[in-house]
Amino acid sequence: MLAKTKRVDIRAISNPALERLVQAFEDHQLFLVGGMVRDLLLARKSTDYDLTTDATPKTMLEIAKKYQLTTRKSGLKFGCIVFIIDDYHFEVTTFRQENIYLNHRYPKEIKFITSIKDDLLRRDFTINALAIDLKHENQLVDYVNGYKDLNERVIRTIIAPDISFQTDYLRILRALRFAYTLNFTFDGETANAIKTYQAKILDIPKIKISQEIEKIILAKSKTSLLTLESLFVLIFPKLRQVDLKQNLLKMNLCKDYVLDDKNFLLLQLRYLFNGLVWLDIQKYLISYQFSKIISKQLKILFKKQFRYSELITIAKQADKGLINIFQLLYDIDLKIYDDFHLAYPDTALKQWPEVADMSYQELIEIVLKEIFQGQLKNNFEDIHNFIKNIYH
Repeated sequence: MLAKTKRVDIRAISNPALERLVQAFEDHQLFLVGGMVRDLLLARKSTDYDLTTDATPKTMLEIAKKYQLTTRKSGLKFGCIVFIIDDYHFEVTTFRQENIYLNHRYPKEIKFITSIKDDLLRRDFTINALAIDLKHENQLVDYVNGYKDLNERVIRTIIAPDISFQTDYLRILRALRFAYTLNFTFDGETANAIKTYQAKILDIPKIKISQEIEKIILAKSKTSLLTLESLFVLIFPKLRQVDLKQNLLKMNLCKDYVLDDKNFLLLQLRYLFNGLVWLDIQKYLISYQFSKIISKQLKILFKKQFRYSELITIAKQADKGLINIFQLLYDIDLKIYDDFHLAYPDTALKQWPEVADMSYQELIEIVLKEIFQGQLKNNFEDIHNFIKNIYH
């Protein structure tokens, strides 16, 4: 198999901080690896700088001292040190091999090595085993035909998939996430192994599962979430009792909404769990260790009726504008009161024959769609004029 295959244009992710780090590792190998390499070759945005080197953890600390670089050493025993330069975080790990995994997840022994090839061969999928040699003209390093699989949009394990997945069950969930977020397919053997071992996902530490679910939701992939229906049912069995297809279709529809990650996650979880009783949802949130903030605010969203004054209070508690609250409540069967600014009394509706037969909820959905797409400002005057101009 080829090692160095082509020179990669890294201008999209290069910056003075990275250049300074490369200079600091003047006497050592330094490669960009993993997701950033994959995403760079796919012209996708990435901010996670993962690098690997032949320098030992001790040597890396000496480099940091010599060049007065700030570090975080929480992963030191795994050979990982985070270099912090100009607000950029560079996670640098010593080349390593991992032997014998405990509980199908954690390596019992880690051995630091000097071979980039052996380090890359321990990774999960061919598309994640690509590296860029930052010390030699940014050459792409590929020992597993990962570049070919990337161009063909295929997810393939480096070793036999049965062995790979039994080594680390998290790889099964990661495979499903990559297929969804990148709109890739599996090669035949990998697809068969996923079907065989998918139930083993439940043996993964719960917090790892919720982290992957959050990454799936926040990816806003063009791939339909219906492709992951069996995964959601596996993780949240009570979803068998609801119209999950309808829930996932609603989740698909709001992928383009502009919200910060927390509020978008709340909105999508509200859609996902629609139809379940709060007690069951709460058990899932606790079991999978979702944050307390997510649990607290999601509980609010399962209340069925809100007065305008209540929305104001919620908005203040969440420290967000009303647009976020309207967004999050979009799916809920709201009871509209006369004092709710997005609603109009019956008399007003009847003045406009075109909307006389339209329910308050239908009218709100039209207005919200305009707001979410950035076509309409979220204030009473603009909303009033919008309805007047369109329907009067």
